[in-house]
Amino acid sequence: MSKMAFEPIYRKMFPFWEKISDADKEYICQNSHIYTYPKGRNIHDSSECSGVILVRSGSLRL
Repeated sequence: MSKMAFEPIYRKMFPFWEKISDADKEYICQNSHIYTYPKGRNIHDSSECSGVILVRSGSLRL
């Protein structure tokens, strides 16, 4: 997904977004991905850092 798809979302969610450099914004957007998981699927095994997980719909059980 392109930078244009993520940037409006991040601008609304993160109050610091306008304060970071364009290079940092580009890096964050380029390394952002959208995944869809079926209900009940384990999405993280805690073997490494998964970064930030934003949930668009549904919920996560910890």
